[in-house]
Amino acid sequence: QKELDITSDTRTFVALLRNEVFSLVRALSRRDYAEAAAIVEGSGEEWTIRRFEETLAPYWEEHTEIRIDPAARSPSNTQVRQWPYVWEFTQILVDETGEGDWVLEGVIDIDKSREANRPVIGLRRIVG
Repeated sequence: QKELDITSDTRTFVALLRNEVFSLVRALSRRDYAEAAAIVEGSGEEWTIRRFEETLAPYWEEHTEIRIDPAARSPSNTQVRQWPYVWEFTQILVDETGEGDWVLEGVIDIDKSREANRPVIGLRRIVG
Protein backbone atom coordinates (compact mmCIF):
# COMPACT_ATOMS: atom_id res chain seq x y z
CA GLN A 1 0.00 0.00 0.00
CA LYS A 2 1.41 3.36 -1.06
CA GLU A 3 1.73 5.98 1.65
CA LEU A 4 -0.35 9.13 1.27
CA ASP A 5 1.53 12.01 -0.36
CA ILE A 6 0.83 15.00 1.90
CA THR A 7 1.89 17.39 -0.86
CA SER A 8 -0.71 16.19 -3.37
CA ASP A 9 -3.56 18.20 -1.86
CA THR A 10 -2.23 21.73 -2.20
CA ARG A 11 -4.83 23.38 0.02
CA THR A 12 -4.26 20.96 2.89
CA PHE A 13 -0.49 21.12 2.48
CA VAL A 14 -0.54 24.93 2.59
CA ALA A 15 -2.54 24.74 5.84
CA LEU A 16 0.03 22.33 7.30
CA LEU A 17 2.80 24.61 6.10
CA ARG A 18 1.25 27.67 7.74
CA ASN A 19 0.95 25.72 11.01
CA GLU A 20 4.61 24.70 10.85
CA VAL A 21 5.75 28.25 10.09
CA PHE A 22 3.64 29.55 12.95
CA SER A 23 5.25 26.98 15.27
CA LEU A 24 8.51 28.72 14.40
CA VAL A 25 6.95 32.14 15.12
CA ARG A 26 5.72 30.85 18.51
CA ALA A 27 9.20 29.55 19.38
CA LEU A 28 10.76 32.88 18.40
CA SER A 29 8.18 34.80 20.44
CA ARG A 30 9.23 32.79 23.53
CA ARG A 31 12.90 33.24 22.57
CA ASP A 32 13.08 29.44 22.53
CA TYR A 33 15.83 29.32 19.97
CA ALA A 34 16.55 25.63 20.59
CA GLU A 35 12.99 24.83 19.50
CA ALA A 36 13.29 27.22 16.54
CA ALA A 37 16.52 25.53 15.44
CA ALA A 38 14.84 22.12 15.70
CA ILE A 39 11.95 23.27 13.50
CA VAL A 40 14.29 24.36 10.68
CA GLU A 41 17.04 21.78 11.14
CA GLY A 42 16.15 19.62 8.13
CA SER A 43 16.61 22.45 5.68
CA GLY A 44 20.33 22.38 5.08
CA GLU A 45 20.71 25.97 6.31
CA GLU A 46 22.53 26.12 9.64
CA TRP A 47 20.46 27.98 12.25
CA THR A 48 21.97 27.64 15.71
CA ILE A 49 20.75 29.11 19.00
CA ARG A 50 23.55 31.69 18.74
CA ARG A 51 22.59 32.64 15.17
CA PHE A 52 18.97 33.21 16.22
CA GLU A 53 20.13 35.29 19.21
CA GLU A 54 22.43 37.44 17.08
CA THR A 55 19.95 37.84 14.22
CA LEU A 56 17.04 38.79 16.49
CA ALA A 57 18.99 41.00 18.91
CA PRO A 58 18.10 44.16 16.90
CA TYR A 59 14.44 43.10 16.86
CA TRP A 60 14.35 42.78 20.65
CA GLU A 61 16.07 46.18 21.01
CA GLU A 62 13.20 47.75 19.05
CA HIS A 63 10.25 45.61 20.19
CA THR A 64 8.87 44.01 23.34
CA GLU A 65 7.14 41.03 21.73
CA ILE A 66 6.36 38.95 18.68
CA ARG A 67 2.60 38.58 18.74
CA ILE A 68 1.03 35.14 18.39
CA ASP A 69 -2.62 36.11 18.75
CA PRO A 70 -5.28 35.47 16.08
CA ALA A 71 -4.48 38.74 14.28
CA ALA A 72 -0.80 37.73 14.05
CA ARG A 73 -1.82 34.29 12.80
CA SER A 74 -3.91 35.75 9.98
CA PRO A 75 -3.24 34.10 6.60
CA SER A 76 -2.50 37.57 5.23
CA ASN A 77 0.75 37.51 7.23
CA THR A 78 2.03 34.43 5.41
CA GLN A 79 2.75 34.50 1.70
CA VAL A 80 3.53 31.24 -0.10
CA ARG A 81 4.98 31.06 -3.61
CA GLN A 82 4.77 27.67 -5.28
CA TRP A 83 7.46 26.34 -7.63
CA PRO A 84 7.79 22.75 -8.90
CA TYR A 85 10.23 21.39 -6.27
CA VAL A 86 10.69 24.13 -3.72
CA TRP A 87 8.15 26.58 -2.39
CA GLU A 88 9.05 29.88 -0.78
CA PHE A 89 7.38 31.61 2.14
CA THR A 90 7.46 35.00 3.77
CA GLN A 91 6.06 35.28 7.29
CA ILE A 92 5.47 38.70 8.79
CA LEU A 93 6.44 39.03 12.47
CA VAL A 94 3.73 41.16 14.05
CA ASP A 95 5.08 43.32 16.87
CA GLU A 96 3.36 44.76 19.93
CA THR A 97 1.94 47.69 17.95
CA GLY A 98 0.47 45.47 15.23
CA GLU A 99 3.14 46.47 12.74
CA GLY A 100 5.09 43.94 10.70
CA ASP A 101 8.41 45.48 9.79
CA TRP A 102 10.34 42.20 10.32
CA VAL A 103 9.85 39.04 8.27
CA LEU A 104 11.00 35.46 8.05
CA GLU A 105 11.94 34.27 4.57
CA GLY A 106 12.26 30.60 3.87
CA VAL A 107 11.70 27.59 1.69
CA ILE A 108 9.77 24.35 1.79
CA ASP A 109 11.45 21.39 0.12
CA ILE A 110 8.59 19.45 -1.47
CA ASP A 111 10.54 16.19 -1.90
CA LYS A 112 11.80 16.25 1.71
CA SER A 113 8.29 17.12 2.91
CA ARG A 114 6.87 14.17 0.99
CA GLU A 115 9.49 11.84 2.52
CA ALA A 116 9.01 13.20 6.06
CA ASN A 117 5.21 13.28 5.71
CA ARG A 118 5.22 16.85 7.06
CA PRO A 119 6.29 20.27 5.78
CA VAL A 120 10.08 20.55 5.97
CA ILE A 121 10.80 24.25 6.23
CA GLY A 122 14.11 25.99 5.83
CA LEU A 123 14.84 29.49 7.00
CA ARG A 124 16.84 31.66 4.62
CA ARG A 125 16.88 34.87 6.60
CA ILE A 126 15.19 37.09 9.14
CA VAL A 127 15.10 40.72 8.08
CA GLY A 128 13.74 43.95 9.45
